[in-house]
Amino acid sequence: MLKNLEVICKFLGLVVEELLTDKNEEKVQVDIRLLLKTIEHDIHLVGADKAWEELQKIKLEADDPLIGEYYLLQARLFEENRHLGKAQDLFDKAIRCSDRLPIIQKSNLKSICYYGLSRVLGKQGELNQAIVFLKKALDCFIKDGERNYLEYNLFLSLAIYLEKLNQNDEAFRIAEDFKGKSLVASTEAKTNLVQLLATLLNKFGLYDQAIRISEEGLILARLDKLYDRTFELWTTQGESYRKKREFANAKQCLKTALRLKEKIQFRSLAITTYTQLGLLYLELNDNRKSQKTLEQAVLFGEENQDNLRLMSSLIALGDCYLQQEQLTNARKQYEIAISIAKTHSYTQHEWDILMKLAAVCKQENPDHYQQYIEQFHQVSIKLCKGGGSNMIFHQMLGT
Repeated sequence: MLKNLEVICKFLGLVVEELLTDKNEEKVQVDIRLLLKTIEHDIHLVGADKAWEELQKIKLEADDPLIGEYYLLQARLFEENRHLGKAQDLFDKAIRCSDRLPIIQKSNLKSICYYGLSRVLGKQGELNQAIVFLKKALDCFIKDGERNYLEYNLFLSLAIYLEKLNQNDEAFRIAEDFKGKSLVASTEAKTNLVQLLATLLNKFGLYDQAIRISEEGLILARLDKLYDRTFELWTTQGESYRKKREFANAKQCLKTALRLKEKIQFRSLAITTYTQLGLLYLELNDNRKSQKTLEQAVLFGEENQDNLRLMSSLIALGDCYLQQEQLTNARKQYEIAISIAKTHSYTQHEWDILMKLAAVCKQENPDHYQQYIEQFHQVSIKLCKGGGSNMIFHQMLGT
């Protein structure tokens, strides 16, 4: 066979070795765009280590149209491994590539990188700055470009961050608005929206509606085995029943959620579940169980460094001490919670905690009472200017 090939090549003036080499190279050469897509797949479904190993094999020039995608994948890997500073730098680098290479704008690389920056800031508790990046991502999103699923995720994340900051009316308006649009979305994203709406309905006191919508979400989440969403929805439904004072139902929901604890990926979700269970015991006047459960929630919040959920568990633990008339212990929990609120500019939460601190100090530490009244007044002015809460202090103190 080889001799025949040599005869043919000699007749045509070709070199056998070159011909064979070219064919072998053609067989092993993989399209870089496809390779990057397979690495993105590995990040989500295989594991960060394997994805990093494959990514390191790729070498691209600075003017290569795919260099931004390369930086994006690097950023995602660092984010996955909780190296948030490095992830932030690489998202920025990819954005600069998008600005420098207009040919790739339809890929929505710039939009997805701003989305990445919002996630990184959100994980650090900087929710106001995360919202700034989400709005930038929406501004530069190209509707007829690639990654059309991104628009749904951007609106969803914006509404979620607003809810976490207790800007509930605006969060609900956005959620209701994009819920009715024909946007591409995964089941995960759709059940996340259901979870958000149920949370907001609980805040508005519409508990039956919250239960109804969370039940719809639970069917989707269960069928697709979305453990995190299922865990969260059972917790939210437990809160609905607790606020309706249907305590047996509330306990059943929360216990059902906790049976999934070892299967969830986002461990911080359990902080909220333990907090809700502790508040349930508080409603049942079982102070011992309430305190023990809420202390567990606080410990879990500290271990997972989730400031927002930790703050909520501290407030609940303060309420537990307050019910037991342990005013000094209650004040200590509220003071730790308000330091978190001030550090991360959770202004609405700061307002709520100051109300509790003033009420406690009026009995336990009158010297600090006036100090907290003044702080409460300043935060109230700040919220009123920003369109926030304007309920006067004495109304809240009476409540």
